[in-house]
Amino acid sequence: MKPQDAPLVTGVSVLCAVIFILLSISGYQVEAIVRGVAGPVRATLLPGCGHAPHLERTAETVAALTRQTEATTDDAIKTLGSK
Repeated sequence: MKPQDAPLVTGVSVLCAVIFILLSISGYQVEAIVRGVAGPVRATLLPGCGHAPHLERTAETVAALTRQTEATTDDAIKTLGSK
């Protein structure tokens, strides 16, 4: 197995909503992250970005976090409202 194919999450569960920004990652790694999260997961891919998207592509990073936060909040409100 190549290092980039190794699961990122091994036997760990995250029990809250997760918002993450990916720099460059394979589809398999995204699936591994999603499998390890019990709550909603939202991801944005910024190809070609280095390890500091908040510095290198500030406007895109802020826009992605804003979209993801609003969508996650809307989902939580709908879920709570349906109970």
